Amino acid sequence: MGLLDKLTNRTDINAALRLFRAEKRAVLLDVRKPSEYAMGHIPRSRNLPLDEIEKAESAIPDKNMPVYVYCEKGGRAKKAADKLQKMGYTKVINIGGIEKYTGKTEKAQGKNKILSSQRDSAMRAQMDQPWNKNISKKMM
Repeated sequence: MGLLDKLTNRTDINAALRLFRAEKRAVLLDVRKPSEYAMGHIPRSRNLPLDEIEKAESAIPDKNMPVYVYCEKGGRAKKAADKLQKMGYTKVINIGGIEKYTGKTEKAQGKNKILSSQRDSAMRAQMDQPWNKNISKKMM
C-alpha cells in the first residue's frame, strides 16, 4: 500500500499538499461554494463547487491527471471524489478539509473587483439621471 493509497482512507491535508506540489501535472480542486472560496482558499487551487462537479469533464479533460479534492471539513470532498471516480477519473485523492490546513491561504480578488466596478457603474448611471444632476460627483 503506497502513500497515495493511505491518503484516500484518512487524509492529512498538509501531507497530501506536499504530494500535490511534487506532481508535475495535477489539479487541486476546491469544491466549496464560490463565496467560501473567495473568503480564503489554498494557493493554486481551482474552484468547482460540488453541485457543478459534472463540469469537471470540460475543466479537466484528462481523466488520468491526479485530482486532489478538498472542501471545508471533508464531507463535500468525499462526495465530489466519489462522483469524479464514477465519471471515470482514475487518480482522485480526497485530501479532506481546509479547516486542518496549516499553510497560507489566498483570497479571491477578481470577484471583489467586479463587484466594485458594478457598484461604480450603477452610481454613474444614477448620476446621469436628470433628477440627480445636482448631486456632487465626489460621491463616486
